[in-house]
Amino acid sequence: MSQLRGPASVWLLTAAMAATAGLVWRNGLTLGPAPSGSWLAWWGIALAFYVAEAWPIHVHFRKQAHTLSMTEIGLIFGLFFATPGALFAGQIAGAGLALAFNRRQRPVKFAFNIAEQSLCTGVALLIFRALAAGAGGGRLWVAALVAVAIAHLVGVVLVSAVIAVAERTPLVLMQLPKTVGLSLVGSLAVSCLALVGVALVESRPVGLLLLAFPVGMCLLAFRGYMQQRMQRDYVEFLYESMRAAQGAPEMGLAIGQLLLAAQRLLRADYAEIILLTRTADEPVLRSTSGSAGQTLMRPDELSEETNDAILLVSAAERAVLLPRKRERHILDTFLSARGLEDGVLGVLRGDEGVFGLLLVGGRIGDVTEFDENDLVLFETFNSHAAVLLQNGRLEQSLAQVTELQEQLRHQAYHDALTGLPNRALFTARVTEAVESAAIDNASRAVLFLDLDDFKFVNDSWGHAAGDEMLVQVAERLRSATRPGDTPARLAGDEFGVLLANTSAEDAEHVAQRIRDALAEPFWLSGRETSLYASIGVALTGPHAATAEELLLNADIAMYVAKSDERSHYAIYEPRFHQRLRERQELAVELRRALERDEIVVHYQPVISLETGEIEAFEALARWEHPERGLLVPDEFLGIAEESGLIVELGASIMAQALSQVRNWQETLPGAEAIGLWVNLAPGEFTNDSLVEDLSFALSRARFDPRKLTVEITEHSVMRDEHNGLKAMHRLRDLGVALSIDDFGTGYSSLSRLAQFPIQLLKIPKTFVDPLAGDEADTSFIDAILRLAEALGIVTVAEGIEHAAQARRLREVGCELAQGYVFSEPLTADETQKLLAAQSTFPVPAHESSALRLAASA
Repeated sequence: MSQLRGPASVWLLTAAMAATAGLVWRNGLTLGPAPSGSWLAWWGIALAFYVAEAWPIHVHFRKQAHTLSMTEIGLIFGLFFATPGALFAGQIAGAGLALAFNRRQRPVKFAFNIAEQSLCTGVALLIFRALAAGAGGGRLWVAALVAVAIAHLVGVVLVSAVIAVAERTPLVLMQLPKTVGLSLVGSLAVSCLALVGVALVESRPVGLLLLAFPVGMCLLAFRGYMQQRMQRDYVEFLYESMRAAQGAPEMGLAIGQLLLAAQRLLRADYAEIILLTRTADEPVLRSTSGSAGQTLMRPDELSEETNDAILLVSAAERAVLLPRKRERHILDTFLSARGLEDGVLGVLRGDEGVFGLLLVGGRIGDVTEFDENDLVLFETFNSHAAVLLQNGRLEQSLAQVTELQEQLRHQAYHDALTGLPNRALFTARVTEAVESAAIDNASRAVLFLDLDDFKFVNDSWGHAAGDEMLVQVAERLRSATRPGDTPARLAGDEFGVLLANTSAEDAEHVAQRIRDALAEPFWLSGRETSLYASIGVALTGPHAATAEELLLNADIAMYVAKSDERSHYAIYEPRFHQRLRERQELAVELRRALERDEIVVHYQPVISLETGEIEAFEALARWEHPERGLLVPDEFLGIAEESGLIVELGASIMAQALSQVRNWQETLPGAEAIGLWVNLAPGEFTNDSLVEDLSFALSRARFDPRKLTVEITEHSVMRDEHNGLKAMHRLRDLGVALSIDDFGTGYSSLSRLAQFPIQLLKIPKTFVDPLAGDEADTSFIDAILRLAEALGIVTVAEGIEHAAQARRLREVGCELAQGYVFSEPLTADETQKLLAAQSTFPVPAHESSALRLAASA
């Protein structure tokens, strides 16, 4: 299901806030007079809000901006001296006028700020009136401060939410306390100042005149101090930036330093330097720095608009200042070609005249725009930059153009991170290999590699760790391939290898060597992790007459390898086309199945081996396919993971199971204690909103978390043990029980068991199957059971198909069991009949032992 992105989602959030504000004010407008009399008219409140919003105190340096507003003064006076209607009208009118005409905010930002402020003001009014009922004196002040603090908290959360929505980043809840703490200090300080004014109005109104003078002087002194501090910081920053640029080992790096310094000095999003060459036939050298990154010393044609801009600026006495609020200018076309609305331009002058142009544009934020102070800073910076570039470095740079072109040519055909050939060079060499194979009848092969779960490394540890892993992968590819082979990085986490003069057997051996090389642990910033790759192999021949066909065949084989088994490779066969097409069609059908509620839940009972009673039911996904019939998870869960549907699928299963089991607990006699077990796929376990989504689902179904057990595979935890343990502890804090599924088949050891905050341990079917024999060896299972008993962990055996297995498991102390010997997975109706009959299952007799229960949540 698609989600709203960008401005549409901001408008939707704004509409929701406006609707909430309407509900709040519907109650607020019915309140009676203010505690200290309702004599303050709406226009007086409007004036206070207008002044606060029109002339806030802004402190800027580099890319940081801090704003101190005085809106709490109007709010406090409105709470004490105005009717709710006057407070509402004054706040909307005053703030709206300032935001629209003084600060000229864009429509979406204006609408958000009005909705947010009206909601926060309404919240403050309701809280103040509730706390102030029957109060007086100091209690009224406390009520006002509490109301302002809570309203301020709501405002901070709303602003953080809209920033997350607008920038398409997750809302970081852990940073909110720090943000609230820093801003709340200023808000409460202004509120206390307003309360002093309230006290003066109630006792000696003329005292406000005495209060206004020291407050004004403090604000002026603070503003003057900050201006002096900023000027000093600017001078220090200018000196440091020039020294850093002068110390750069080459011209390109020096210009890169200058561009970054210009951006930070003028708080701009974009900077550009154009260096002219000696003759008109030679291209200019263009360097840019912006949100898309840096391009340094790139040869470029001198366009007519750029030439006109240089001529115009060089003819001016000063640098050209183009703020947002200006009349049309001849340089608007030059700016718009770079996606800029504003900017400052100056020419670089040397001993022989103008040799370049400096542009800084895209002022960050809408609080301020470029002004005369910025023009002075720019001219100072521009003159220093001109001297720096003129002193011998320009000649050095022009002499290096040929070398630069060679570097650019190398960069055009090689990956900058790993140094391997990129897709363009790899494709060219594959084309040559296919043509050569047609001539000499010798086989060539292409290996296509995709790193499984690489996105998890980027999301969990950051892109720096991801880049470090890609570099290590490239080194292992170089060591695993043969001389004459061509390893390449094609894109992201995709790699390719071209094998010259090879056979199918040799290609398979290389794929195995690569697989073994990547199976060794990786160390990223001192942390150990594992990596798995899916490898597709394709050889030249009748089904690969062109380079495009050979690459496509290797790609298809890779997807087949990915769908079969982790860390596996596959050699292309013509039938793979049909298999891939079927998986793609099944992915489309799965998305429709979720929309049509074709995914249902079956329930397999969990039996006590001591009493034969049903302890819980495990929820198992089934797909009621309209054509293929009932599909089991193995037939579609892998596709759900690949297509990104696993979280939506898991949410559907969770919601159905919680609602159904809760209904049985409430309606069927003896079913009150029945528990529910639900599996989490790796994609669900690594989902950042897992705990929040599960908490919502439990609340919606009114399901006791202590009756829910979440099953997690070893692989889900061990691929990032640190974050996996954190997620497990968060789930335990929610109240649910945890179970490790298929223990012993993954990547952890028995010694790791004590580190997991789990209550149950599942013994997989592969360990249970041998117990059906007459001389079954139970030593391994007995070791697991003894360790689990020492740790207070309940053991569950699954896949029991024979009575002999159940008997041996009971003899060695296993407590719970699942399997077809008791019951196959049942539909919801069949499960309800089983519970209604209050059935128990026969278990082999042995000496009675107390059933050990899982630790309560």
